[in-house]
Amino acid sequence: MWKILPSRIRQNVIRRSIDVTSETGKYLIKVASTQEELEGAYRLLYLAYRRLGITPADPSGMRCNIFQALPYTTTIIAKDQDKIIATIAVIKDSSVGFPSDQHYRIENDHFRSQGYRLSEISALAVDRGYRRNHAISLSLMKYVFLYATRYMNCSMLCATIHPRAFDFYSGLFNFRRNGKEIQYPFANNAPAIHISHDTSTAAGFTAAISAHVPKNINIHRFIFEENTPGFCFPERVGATNNYLLDPVMTPELLKILFVEKTNVFKDASPEEKSLIRSAWDPHIDLSGVPYLCDSPPARSFRYPVDGPAALLFKDRVIFGSMYDISEGGLFVSTPETVALKSECEIIFNFANHSFRMPAVVRWQQPGVHRHPSGYGVQFSGNFGISSLKQTLKSLYKIAETGEPREMVPHPKAA
Repeated sequence: MWKILPSRIRQNVIRRSIDVTSETGKYLIKVASTQEELEGAYRLLYLAYRRLGITPADPSGMRCNIFQALPYTTTIIAKDQDKIIATIAVIKDSSVGFPSDQHYRIENDHFRSQGYRLSEISALAVDRGYRRNHAISLSLMKYVFLYATRYMNCSMLCATIHPRAFDFYSGLFNFRRNGKEIQYPFANNAPAIHISHDTSTAAGFTAAISAHVPKNINIHRFIFEENTPGFCFPERVGATNNYLLDPVMTPELLKILFVEKTNVFKDASPEEKSLIRSAWDPHIDLSGVPYLCDSPPARSFRYPVDGPAALLFKDRVIFGSMYDISEGGLFVSTPETVALKSECEIIFNFANHSFRMPAVVRWQQPGVHRHPSGYGVQFSGNFGISSLKQTLKSLYKIAETGEPREMVPHPKAA
């Protein structure tokens, strides 16, 4: 009966079935940062996916992969006292890409070429005892929206979901379907579709669907106007919001979660292990982590950032936005035309420090794949390099507030 109803009716039923004043706000929602929290999230995900038949049996009793071992992925959990009752992950776009790129690369690259900053939602699971309605999932999605837009500077959320979940995402958040339905190997060949959400449309869409409805089902009010008790966001120490990751892994966590308790690193390809080594090597000692300690770093790790930058040439000044940075240079997104091999000075602020460094424009990106249009700029000489390296090494000193802290965006800014 449900399937034969028009989608607009199904979605309206879902909107009116969620009482945002009941269970929402009762639980602590935060970034998983300890072994117990991460392991609990992976175990809950495994149990949920096993019941659905979308993950193979594994003696570890956990579902995790290479993406969870990289600093681009943030695992979010909901807790009832000490029990983890739900989890979801947000993956920041990078040179690694997304799990969905294997089958939906064209769709993702379309948004990348349009200048969107993508993040992928993945690994959603809710404990069976807390699935009375969509209230927990709605709270998780509110947290994801706030975290992705304010901490990752995300302007486009995407996901690969089972087709039956589309009404939830579309009806509450205006996700759109892209491409065709596939059998998704990442979920044991279950049916899957690709969806996306332009975050700038969220406030307007939720306001429209919430007009003239009671407070207890007012989605717009819940997301954009009300604090949610129990939301706990990371506090970044020594870095401003132009650094867009919240890494939590330590050598011990990498070893326990991905070597001792699972075979993630054992089964990883040489390229994947080198990539993980590159991501963590400047910050933590990997000599005691099997499979990584013997893998050569792939390249200098590029840190996703956001903020203005100015290129000073002899005859003009060009303004742009930083996209990522490494010890050797940074990428500047700009619509201006710049000659390759041009020498300049680049001025930018990063992690509470100001830099003015000599540089050379080395390569141009036309706005495809995982970058917006712009230029790769290589730092030249030694001026400022030592200070920049020290700043980069300090980035992974992340702390978390001990008390829940709400962060509600203004509707017009969302």
